[in-house]
Amino acid sequence: MMDVKIDTDQECDLRNLVYTDGFGSNLRLEELVLLFGMENSEYEPEQFPALDYRPPDTGGFFKIFRTGKITLTGVTDPTEAEHAFESLFDTLDQAIESD
Repeated sequence: MMDVKIDTDQECDLRNLVYTDGFGSNLRLEELVLLFGMENSEYEPEQFPALDYRPPDTGGFFKIFRTGKITLTGVTDPTEAEHAFESLFDTLDQAIESD
């Protein structure tokens, strides 16, 4: 393990946080692109195995994997991140129920 020394007299800025969560079931990413809209999502499985989704009401950016694993970046407030995940999971729940 590497030791890291931090000068506590220096001011630090929070630049990037990555939040992770899991939906709990496999997802059909091709269908999610249609659900989220082409203007808010992108899925190119030949390039990367996750769907990129930028919700219009959140400053963050989701990467959604087929396995249900999800990451959120671009959000520094934990409460905002929690709300973004709740909103996403509500949308996914509704999409699964309508199948």
